[in-house]
Amino acid sequence: MPDHHNQYKRVKIVLFHRISPKRDLLWDPIDPKLFEQILKYFSKRSTVVGLDEYFLSPPAKYKKPPVIITFDDGYKDFIEYGFPILKKYSFSASLFVVTDCIDKGLPTWTYTLDQLFFYSKKLETKLADIDFLESKYRIKKWATIEERINFSKNFKQYLKKIPGKSRNIIMKSLQENFDDVNPATGLMLSWDEVRQIQAEGIHIGSHTVTHSPLATIENEGELEY
Repeated sequence: MPDHHNQYKRVKIVLFHRISPKRDLLWDPIDPKLFEQILKYFSKRSTVVGLDEYFLSPPAKYKKPPVIITFDDGYKDFIEYGFPILKKYSFSASLFVVTDCIDKGLPTWTYTLDQLFFYSKKLETKLADIDFLESKYRIKKWATIEERINFSKNFKQYLKKIPGKSRNIIMKSLQENFDDVNPATGLMLSWDEVRQIQAEGIHIGSHTVTHSPLATIENEGELEY
C-alpha cells in the first residue's frame, strides 16, 4: 500500500461473487435483501470508495474508514440485482471478469466441475485412465450419486493445486464422461453488458482468462497470457 495511505493500514476490501434471489444448489448467491442490508450498514459506518480511486488518486482523508467493494468472475446477476442496489446507494465497485467466460458465455471451470458431479446420472468414470492422477482419485465407479458428490469436493481442491495443463486434460475427460449434463448457459455477462456498466461507473478489471490458479501455471508464456 502506498505510504500516503498508511493512515488506513486496515482498509477493508469486500469481495462478492453473485447476488440473486434465485437459489442455486451448486453455489447459492447472496440474496439481494441481504446485500442491501450490507450496503446500508456501509452507508452508516464507512466511506465506500472505488479501488482505482483509493489507490491511484491523490490521498484523501475520510470521515469514516474506507471500504472498497469488489466482485469476481462476471456473473449476469450483477447487472440484474447487484448493480441496481449499488446505484441506489451511489456506491462504486470493481468487477473483475474471467474473459474466457465472457467470450463463451459459460461459467468458470470450478462451477462446471460442480455441475457435472451434481447433475449427471452416471456413476462410472474414466478417471482411472488418467495415469498422472494420484491413486486415490483414479477410481472406476461410485456406488451412489451422494458418494460421487462427496468425492468431488476433495477432488476440486486437488485440481486447484495441479498444473493447468493437467487440470485441462481432466476437465475435458469429465465433460466427455458426464455427457448427459448440458453446459450452464445464461449465467455470465456479455461484453455489451460489461461495457454498459463500465460506462455507468463500474471499474472493470481482469480476473484472468480461464480462472486458472496462477501458481499452478508452469509455462511463463502461458502465465503472461
